Amino acid sequence: MSRRSARIEQAESGIAEVQKVLEHAQGALETAGRIDEAATTAATTARRSRPFLKLVLVLGVVAVIVIVARKVMSSPQPEPDIDDYSGGGLA
Repeated sequence: MSRRSARIEQAESGIAEVQKVLEHAQGALETAGRIDEAATTAATTARRSRPFLKLVLVLGVVAVIVIVARKVMSSPQPEPDIDDYSGGGLA
């Protein structure tokens, strides 16, 4: 009987360990599911926001071009240097 009860205790101990491992595995699978769901949500959000980001980028480039053009147009043009030499002859 003692051998039999020892084997039963050993089997019960093994079953308890397997149950703990399964619980941990189940928790890991649930965590992986949540991560997958979050990744899917992030990918969907990124796909939806791409056109908006492109628009913002284009508007930013256009704004920079307009600002540079205004600076160039509004800056005073330097007057050309006029020399005392008027022609090709030597004085």
